[in-house]
Amino acid sequence: MRKALIAILLLTLSGCTNLPTSGSVQVGGPLDSPEETQVQYLASGPVEGATQQEILEGYLAAGAAAQDNYRVARQFLTDDFAAEWNPLQESVVRGGNSSVSSTGATTLTFSTSVTARVTRGGFYAVEEAGASQGFDFEFEQVNGEWRISRAPDSVFVTAATFDSVYRPFTVYFYNQARTQFVPDVRYFPRAGDPVTEVARAVIGGPSEYLPNAVTAFPSTTSLVASPVEIVEGRALVDVSRDVLDSTVDDQQAMLAQMSASLDEISGISNVSLTVDRSVISITGGTAPNVVAEPLVSENALIVRDGVIGFAVGGEVEELGRLGERIMKLAPTSISYHDTGVAAVGTAKGVYFVGDSQLQVSNSPSVVEPQIDGSNSVWWVSPTDKSAIRVFAGGRSVQFTGPWGAKSSIRALEVSREDARLAVAVDTPSGPRLYVASIGRDSKGRLKSVSGFHRLTIRGASIIDLAWADATNIAVLTKTVSVYYVELASVGGVTETIGQPTKPVSIVGGNGRSELVIRSADGQLWQPRAGGWQSLGLVADVLATQH
Repeated sequence: MRKALIAILLLTLSGCTNLPTSGSVQVGGPLDSPEETQVQYLASGPVEGATQQEILEGYLAAGAAAQDNYRVARQFLTDDFAAEWNPLQESVVRGGNSSVSSTGATTLTFSTSVTARVTRGGFYAVEEAGASQGFDFEFEQVNGEWRISRAPDSVFVTAATFDSVYRPFTVYFYNQARTQFVPDVRYFPRAGDPVTEVARAVIGGPSEYLPNAVTAFPSTTSLVASPVEIVEGRALVDVSRDVLDSTVDDQQAMLAQMSASLDEISGISNVSLTVDRSVISITGGTAPNVVAEPLVSENALIVRDGVIGFAVGGEVEELGRLGERIMKLAPTSISYHDTGVAAVGTAKGVYFVGDSQLQVSNSPSVVEPQIDGSNSVWWVSPTDKSAIRVFAGGRSVQFTGPWGAKSSIRALEVSREDARLAVAVDTPSGPRLYVASIGRDSKGRLKSVSGFHRLTIRGASIIDLAWADATNIAVLTKTVSVYYVELASVGGVTETIGQPTKPVSIVGGNGRSELVIRSADGQLWQPRAGGWQSLGLVADVLATQH
């Protein structure tokens, strides 16, 4: 049987890494790299005399080649259908089980297991295990050659090639007060037009799981010129005229939001908003004073030999007066904010510690209590393990999620921009990992937690979690006697980055390479050169930094 040929061109850029000379090494995973492996799938068009099934197979293979708006895939279509076919509507990530069946003289049905979908706007959604679907195709002869005359507005990629064909892009929105950026991860083809797709996503608004995030663009705004024009590294984003009716402050916020979102794309050094191809002159007003990702100290915050401080080399640089107040409580867990406050878990209860000290609960929390930027303490009572409690300003609120009263919360942590919550739960049907949107009032006080979005994890049980960075949650899981670190993107894709030995807690730094694990014997471990290497430090407590 003749098949359309697929040529894979791998252009690999590799950097140098210093190898460690001391410390034991455990199995790890890939680390952050400033350089990216580029994979382009170069598909072949239809061959002369191809059968209907061969045309269908060539079309399916060409779905991995997004260059020139899927130019090769369109060659398998009739001219009329090629003009109306919309491959950006949906990308189907198919599993290994697929078949083609004839349903008529000029019709075929392609049946496949579906593992995930990427819908228009770059929204990635995992399908339930075992999900299968049939897709119908109609054929016509054009000058004696079979071509597809009707097909779904979809392209198809295998699960094995998805990571090579698609790339995650961070699209930034605001919290309701426009004091922080809220990141939203979308997936677009590497070889497509990510600048245009990201710009359209910014204007279109946040994902459903971020109901408390907002875009600065009016709801009526649209991207007019497509693709986005790039002149000497400057992206000229042409938008509808309603932007001109916005205040200067709003226009400043639009530009800041668009610039932050396009900044990570190679070749973009500057961004301008245009109307009718003319640059909008935005002068005056106040631009939002926000950062794309709040950072914490690169040094682990630990308790050792009765002292709390940052681990620098083999020494502990003491935290000062705040540290003294914390240590008087005999802490079993610490969540520290760099404004000089902390949530402290002890055997006798939960405390807020700052210039003053306040006991939040006279019973210990089920999870490690967490602090956020509004000086709120998040914890779980042993009398109701399915509910999250938040204490701030002398008042306490309680809320639950979609997991049910018979579930038990295992770990939680607020993201550093204070707009999202990661929470791990043991349910009667297995462990669950969620990310949710935090709503706050004008003073930063908690109003609601909503939009719970389930992320994929593979482990049979969850030990702990931490925000690795603004868009990834690191989760310690266990299956039988093997431990894993799973890195779950808020966009929906999860990868495994190592198998540490008997971990009991994990904290985040500024990216996956700064994750720190504490093992049962107190040893601290960090990703190094493809493995988990001992830092040569023993800690009684490993603190979360917020």
